[in-house]
Amino acid sequence: IVAADTLIEAPDGSAHGKPGDAAQARALLSSASGQRLKVLTGMAFIGPDGQLQHTVVISHVRMRHWAEPGLGDYIRSNHWRGCAGGFSIASGSSPVELLDGEFDAVCGLSTRWLKTFFEPSAQGRRC
Repeated sequence: IVAADTLIEAPDGSAHGKPGDAAQARALLSSASGQRLKVLTGMAFIGPDGQLQHTVVISHVRMRHWAEPGLGDYIRSNHWRGCAGGFSIASGSSPVELLDGEFDAVCGLSTRWLKTFFEPSAQGRRC
């Protein structure tokens, strides 16, 4: 069993999940313009032995400065839907200017961490 979810922490310490609508996404992205955000991806894994392993991977992103019509175009693209903080780093029009951390974790699941459970060197955690 694998579970993961992502939160965005703004510079003021507020935490943001997925926006509920386009207006919320616009507000989140407007306030994040030009900011450095913390991305926290929490993950849990339960293997066949029933042992729970969990971690939080922390990455940082710097958002580009938004101006119209770019912000409106991004909102209309719907790339913000289902994404913590209202942005997708994987979309072609990503508002992320710089990544410091794991791309996959910012997308929602650290494949580097997950792979450790399937490698022979995982000693006792191997599936």
